[in-house]
Amino acid sequence: MRRAACRLTSVLALALTGALPLALTGCNVMGAILYYLSPRHIQKPEFEFPPRAAVALLIEPARPEAENPVFIRALHENTERMLRDGGCEAKLAPVEETNRVRKSAARDWSLQRIGRELGADYVIYVRIVRLQIRELSDHPMISPYVELDMKLVGVDRPAAFPRIWPDGREGHAVTCKRQTSEASDPDAEDAETARLGHDTAYYVSMPFIEVDLEERPPVAR
Repeated sequence: MRRAACRLTSVLALALTGALPLALTGCNVMGAILYYLSPRHIQKPEFEFPPRAAVALLIEPARPEAENPVFIRALHENTERMLRDGGCEAKLAPVEETNRVRKSAARDWSLQRIGRELGADYVIYVRIVRLQIRELSDHPMISPYVELDMKLVGVDRPAAFPRIWPDGREGHAVTCKRQTSEASDPDAEDAETARLGHDTAYYVSMPFIEVDLEERPPVAR
């Protein structure tokens, strides 16, 4: 409502100053006014955590070569921040504790067992299917790209049906890439890897917060 009021104020201000007819020359004036008065396109959360719910964000590489501490930390920290900024009141387990439990867990441990070890009510499980920073290890250009598969598990749900989201058998697929850039200094690769983690966090947090679809996804600079 506040945004609509701001839009209406802008339109009226242009009209009163005589700028609106000039700004809309050759355009449909009524269509422009309706655009300014239309509500924002807000996407509701696919799942909303209860207030103060304990959540573990478990990020795990599908293969050893996808293990990248810089990316995992950036993804975790930025997802936590974006959830908080989006109004989510859940509390995430620290990234250090989550990584410690993940690396020490036995192979037969379920996501629910890991969640209990972390004192969590829910586990957001993010599996790194593919992580590319350079196309080839000796390539002079950096081309960050990641493919993820994610799902949400309820720690106290029946062991036979632990998944809460998404509904289908397959997980929720996420892809994110950044523009190719030159590796100008020794720290450039880690810097771009962290930026990829930042950008990817937007898509990981999206299912759990309200999202204004008219706003562009944030891109780290």
